Amino acid sequence: MRNLAIVGLKLLGILGIYWAITSISTLTIAFLTGYQYAANSHSANFWMSFGMWLVISLINTGFAFVLLARTDWIVVKLRFPEDPPSSGIAPSQLLRVGFVLLGAYVVIDALPAIGSTVYIYAVSAWMPYPSAPDVGRIITPALKFLLGCILIGNSNRFARSVFSGCEPAT
Repeated sequence: MRNLAIVGLKLLGILGIYWAITSISTLTIAFLTGYQYAANSHSANFWMSFGMWLVISLINTGFAFVLLARTDWIVVKLRFPEDPPSSGIAPSQLLRVGFVLLGAYVVIDALPAIGSTVYIYAVSAWMPYPSAPDVGRIITPALKFLLGCILIGNSNRFARSVFSGCEPAT
């Protein structure tokens, strides 16, 4: 049970980092586009909501890093029982499968936004668009897609770094 808890907490930490990257990149784009409006109108609402989302993003990032860096301490504090000597699947194999599934989730989550942005660029090339398509629309989905591909492609290496003895899949 302890190895399964370690695997689950590590995957939650990676998912938390994914959410933090997504929220921070969205905040950056919102800041860059909304700063001009806020500077002109002296809008306190913009700065309050921006500050609130920034604090939430930082808390999410801290929580994810605690889950990743202090996993063993959390498992001991939550008193998960020790695993029997022969419990079937190795924890490194389970973690590798988890990384692949998490990477697939991230890639699939990014595809609709990438497709929508590509469609807008394609339509704007043929028809006059009221305003030029925003380049910032593609940054966050592209980062999500790249992160998912990295998780899938390096799942073996990540699993070996957490648990020793992970054999490469054939």
